[in-house]
Amino acid sequence: MKFEGSNPGPGTPGASISWAAAHALASNTARKRIHFPQFQQPRASIVILAWRQRESLLACLQALRDTLDDRIPHEVIVVLNGAAQDVEDAVRKEVSGQRLVRAAVNLGFAGGCNLGASVARGEYLILLNDDAIVEQGWLEWLVQTADANPGAGAVGSCVLFPDGSVQEAGSVIWSDGSTMPVGRNSRGDLMTWLFVRPVDYVSACSLLVRTSTWNALGGMDPGFHPAYYEDVDLCFGIRSLGQRVLFEPRSRVRHHESLSTDDTFKRFLFRRNQQRLVEKWSHELAFYEAPATTSSVEVSRAVWRARGCPSRILVVDDRVPESSLGAGFGRMLHGSVELASQGYAVSIYPLLYGVTRPLDQLVDAGIRVVEGELASHLSRPEVVYEAVIISRPHNYARIAPTVRQLQPQALIVYDCEALFWRRMVRRARIANSPEEAQAIEVQAAEVKRLEDRIAVEVDAIVTVSREEAAIISEIEGHAPVHTILPAEPRIPFTARPFCGRCDIGYVAGWQAGPASPNADGLLWFVREVLPKVKAAMPWVRVRVTGSKVPAEVLALADPNVRFEGEVADLASFYDGLRVAISPVRFGAGVKLKTVQALQHGVPIVATTMGAEGIETAGLPAVAVADDPAEFANLVVALLTDPAVWQERRTAIGALVQKWASGEGAGSWTDVMCAVWDRRGHRTGQTGV
Repeated sequence: MKFEGSNPGPGTPGASISWAAAHALASNTARKRIHFPQFQQPRASIVILAWRQRESLLACLQALRDTLDDRIPHEVIVVLNGAAQDVEDAVRKEVSGQRLVRAAVNLGFAGGCNLGASVARGEYLILLNDDAIVEQGWLEWLVQTADANPGAGAVGSCVLFPDGSVQEAGSVIWSDGSTMPVGRNSRGDLMTWLFVRPVDYVSACSLLVRTSTWNALGGMDPGFHPAYYEDVDLCFGIRSLGQRVLFEPRSRVRHHESLSTDDTFKRFLFRRNQQRLVEKWSHELAFYEAPATTSSVEVSRAVWRARGCPSRILVVDDRVPESSLGAGFGRMLHGSVELASQGYAVSIYPLLYGVTRPLDQLVDAGIRVVEGELASHLSRPEVVYEAVIISRPHNYARIAPTVRQLQPQALIVYDCEALFWRRMVRRARIANSPEEAQAIEVQAAEVKRLEDRIAVEVDAIVTVSREEAAIISEIEGHAPVHTILPAEPRIPFTARPFCGRCDIGYVAGWQAGPASPNADGLLWFVREVLPKVKAAMPWVRVRVTGSKVPAEVLALADPNVRFEGEVADLASFYDGLRVAISPVRFGAGVKLKTVQALQHGVPIVATTMGAEGIETAGLPAVAVADDPAEFANLVVALLTDPAVWQERRTAIGALVQKWASGEGAGSWTDVMCAVWDRRGHRTGQTGV
């Protein structure tokens, strides 16, 4: 063995590079030299074996250089594994900054990886095929997921064919030692497998392994020489240490499958090494499913088993949840993540607004977003849910009968984000005419009949306020009622002092259109309250969040009212506010915008309705006024008087600390345990 190091130099990360573009670069005789920077203490050691495929290797290295983020210290180790002379010459001539390890003979895949690993200095060892083209973020997602999951010994990428379709989204292992890639030939942008999850194995085509785990196993087993099944064996070894193997869908590589192996020889190697695997891991394989090459039921069962056979929960709401949307979607986001963190397999179905790419927070938690028509999904034999959580009455009316018919074993839990009939009755009180009020009251009566029926038909109900829990408890024959107070976990108490802030903020969701409480509240504030604030402070500015703002509301925009669209980083938004407002004149439940402002440490002025249902423990945390002049005076005082502002913020801090203790707040985990205990439900039943 001969080891060589190259001189260090600066490198500049670039954009993602396609398979075709990478190969065009590799075959261009006038191409620039590929240079990798060197780091004294690399976190990631990327090991690439080189044998005969000169152009593929150079394309791989070019894509690697163009996409690596130098904020993660790394090293690139190229193992000349009995490499052809033209391959070795190309690496020496056209690449610098890499570390070269030379073996005079081909040691096979396991032997070559072991050789490369023997000189690696990183915390993470990353195996990458020389015929793989990495995409932007490839390394970052592997490292981030490994950092976030210390119990994982390995993290593998999503492997795509050159055309972008899925080659492997993790793989399952059958009891005879054969394997099957999950998601093969499906669309590369399909949501089905877009979540982090434990798997039987992931291909060493692109695989992160903790160096400590690698060393504990003594590396790969060279008995699988020259190739195939050594990565399957490695994943078995990792689990034998009590560690998990994870699939990371956002780390993506394009791979030309078996570019360097003759098909006949490949089939021989598969048969021989499969038998070796069976002999080595026969006890473990006895608990795996029998091979099923075409059955989606069996593949799904194997995927479920690899995840630990968790209880499965489907969450149905208007859309894929995220906090910046308002309208209770932040609650649903954190409730779903909480359930996933407790070991449930959570799926989300957005009923009204269609599928959007989920937040990384959902992907990290292992939460799946379901695409396609819901009835078709629920009717598939491999789809078996133990519980379905449905939020909002219109969603219940639309899909509850389908759930009962197609998933009769599933418990239905109704998430009462608010009692909608109460919201409508209150809106009728401020209607523009008696005729409008009467029409709203008729609608409210219809919605009340629906919500009363829901309370009787479901297996459990979750509310966000004790007041509404008491109202539901008056309904004869109602299901058990649970209250989960809507303070979200881990919201930062913003740090800026009074002098570092200057604006009024209004955080809103606009899904309900111009007749929504948010729209009515902002119209009232701008027309009735803001002129009085401007009389004292002409420069005052109101910053409004949210996308798809109704035209009637958007017409309020002027130098004093700025619409900022959907804000991804609400913590930074709140950190710039001196005052938040919740000028809601009709509604129900708890106004989450009020709770959210308090959790961010921003003094808030609210109407009585805007402060409804919030348990303040007697602390003066919320300034409340319904009269426009009084509302304006409270806003002006908080904008101009540091002492008044700090007094209110101190009270908020004490309240948030009390909320953080969790005393009496309830949780989704408690709800599900109570529901299943009441029904004698047991997890781990047959099904997928």
